[in-house]
Amino acid sequence: MKGYKKIPKRLRREYNKAGREVFFKAVKAFFIFPIIYKRSRELFAMGRPEENRNLRKSHIYWLYDCTEHVDGDPSKPLDYIACTYGDKNYRERKGFDYDKASKLGRYWAAFRWLVLRNSAYNLKASRSHRFDFPYTSYDVLDLEGPAHPLNWRDKNDVGLQSVIIYLENGEVIFRYSYTLPLGKLNPFRLLGYKWKNRMRGADKNGYKYKNRLFKELN
Repeated sequence: MKGYKKIPKRLRREYNKAGREVFFKAVKAFFIFPIIYKRSRELFAMGRPEENRNLRKSHIYWLYDCTEHVDGDPSKPLDYIACTYGDKNYRERKGFDYDKASKLGRYWAAFRWLVLRNSAYNLKASRSHRFDFPYTSYDVLDLEGPAHPLNWRDKNDVGLQSVIIYLENGEVIFRYSYTLPLGKLNPFRLLGYKWKNRMRGADKNGYKYKNRLFKELN
């Protein structure tokens, strides 16, 4: 991967370690979801991830989601239904109505949100505070395209970035991403896809790991 191997091994190892931890937590959540769901009210009552940083990492709290607020407004209290079954927009897209759903429907909606979409979300959120600081400087290792070196390459910004960022709190992170055309012989072109996207590294929301295909750009 062009530009990725230029990132210091220490940063890549830390990133990979975090990714493996989330992966294994997600697998655990899949198998013990009935326990998570049964204790969802208890886990919700424990509050936000930043209030539980001293909690042991084996606790199932880290497999739940305590980040969703009433009306999606961070100034308002946490919302149990949004934390367990998905935020309002997500529930509407899925056609889920908590008041009308059956017990099985609620169970499936919670599994879909907490395991399939937001696995180990409290664990991910607990890390994000580390990266929520202004940066002091950055080093560009590779850069393609007109976008700013710190902009993730996505549907809006085409090209490649590989950059090390020095945060005000002393942390050092990296961002590696690209949005590039698919090869002319790539079989996904038969399905209408034209662009490939990859993201690795960190921002204020924690670590990112994405592999996507786009049919069109914004």
